[in-house]
Amino acid sequence: MIYQKIFFLVILVFTGAILISSQLQSTENISILVNDSGPFIGTSIPYQSGYDGSGIIISIIDTGIDLNHPDLDGQIIGGYDFVDNDEMPEDINGHGTQVAGIIASNGNLKGIAPNSKILMYKVSEDGESVPSNLIIKAIEKSIEDGADIINISLGINQTNTKIDQAVNKAIKNNIFVVTAAGNFGPELSTIGSPGINPNAITVGATFNNVTSSLVSTFEIEGKTFNVFPMVGTQSLTEPITSQIIFGKYGRVHDLLKNNFEGSILLIERGSDIENEIVYFSDKEKNAADVGAKAIIVYNNEPGIFFGELIHEYVDEGYNPTIPALSLSREDGLVIKEILQSDTKGILDVFYHPDFVAYFSSRGPVSPFYIKPDLVAPGAFINTTDINGNYKISSGTSFAAPHVAGTAALILQKNPELTP
Repeated sequence: MIYQKIFFLVILVFTGAILISSQLQSTENISILVNDSGPFIGTSIPYQSGYDGSGIIISIIDTGIDLNHPDLDGQIIGGYDFVDNDEMPEDINGHGTQVAGIIASNGNLKGIAPNSKILMYKVSEDGESVPSNLIIKAIEKSIEDGADIINISLGINQTNTKIDQAVNKAIKNNIFVVTAAGNFGPELSTIGSPGINPNAITVGATFNNVTSSLVSTFEIEGKTFNVFPMVGTQSLTEPITSQIIFGKYGRVHDLLKNNFEGSILLIERGSDIENEIVYFSDKEKNAADVGAKAIIVYNNEPGIFFGELIHEYVDEGYNPTIPALSLSREDGLVIKEILQSDTKGILDVFYHPDFVAYFSSRGPVSPFYIKPDLVAPGAFINTTDINGNYKISSGTSFAAPHVAGTAALILQKNPELTP
């Protein structure tokens, strides 16, 4: 089984590698046929050869599906709602419809395998509270209903033996099981069931394309800290290596009593004055005005955040001039503690579509095998949404269906393959 899985993964990787040549030969026709992320996994070559997922049945275990979405018309051939115990797995959340669109939409948007068919099993209303017993029931129903592939973009951030046993049962029935790694990165060992299962194909997330793949890195004395570029930050021509100085909250009066010329400013989000609003754009401009080369804003509550320099309250004529990055509160306090007069950091901002997304869960899960098995586009993915709409979505939930759809193309060409 392990060797067969390795062979299957090699084919998946090879299909994605075809992108290197196909990108140089992309045509207007390809851009019409597939969504933006399709070419990044090499779908143009299978399409040109007539492989579109025809004859392949994909089970999706999720929040249901928009049964009336025009791009999914004719794609749904069965399913079940395990939440309400009926045969109408209607999606009121959107997560399942977004996953389904990436796999098999066949309208304004084209999924990875636009002529595959869908079995939708609803196991959650909101995508967050996911009873493990319903996942197990959905896996068993997928086996009963003749699925070729199961996509599970929901899961739990811990090991669940019963879910893993159900996954193994599906694989013994020659069903390929594709699971999302989870969105608990960048911390290590954050993959739970069913992604932890060695026999499932577990998928992490990369960016979608060059224009949406602005990433940043920050390093101090060999230690890397996870940072995220704020909206409005531009890429750098070369990394910034400079002294790090604490600049309190980045207000004008916070930056009067020190020389910040050429520095990287570490700044806390928000303010120490109740109801005072200090926008990220204000912090960036104030830092630039005193000669700082960049600012790193750490959160005023646990976790990291997405910051925006460009917003509706920004001053007229404002344009960011230095990089502004966000940082978790935990890392910010660590850096603040170690700052010395000569503490230097290395900061970079660049485009990299194959950069693993910061939120993508990491291994290891075992000393005996590697997870995730591979990565796929999972950031800023254009797909279907409920009420006949469309949405840009991010998460490993949307990376996994790229692999499930690719598996359908491979199975159509090589139906003899087994997990």
